[in-house]
Amino acid sequence: MKTKKNEQINVPGIVFDKNIIIYEDSFICTENISMITICQIPTNNTWIIALLIGVIGLYMLNTPAIGALMILVSVIWIFWVLNYNANRGENLAITLNSGNTLYFNCKSKDFLNKVINTITTCIKEKNNSKFVISFDKCQINGNVFNDSKLS
Repeated sequence: MKTKKNEQINVPGIVFDKNIIIYEDSFICTENISMITICQIPTNNTWIIALLIGVIGLYMLNTPAIGALMILVSVIWIFWVLNYNANRGENLAITLNSGNTLYFNCKSKDFLNKVINTITTCIKEKNNSKFVISFDKCQINGNVFNDSKLS
């Protein structure tokens, strides 16, 4: 799998096994990670195009079917963009030494903070834990150390 410079990865979860993070058919050695952070998923700004289509639709109301269809498409598009932007969630951004950044989606920023704390503690303590991080269920399962260390 060829990775892009900044790749958005939509996977339900990743596996942390000793010093390797496994996802899909790829893996990352934790020694190749230069930074892990949380960032918001970028907003969708295509509502501007939808607004232009709506304005053109208003001017085309002299042919009612086309004008009304363009206005309807514009309104649906704007509502879709507003819904997307309101529910876009956060990304766990893993920047590698090569400069590539991988983004893993999750809805909960609090859970992503727990993920960062867990991975940081495992890397610092050279912990041989094996656990699964489930982004869609916001759970960490497996042979992970005591959660009291994750404050």
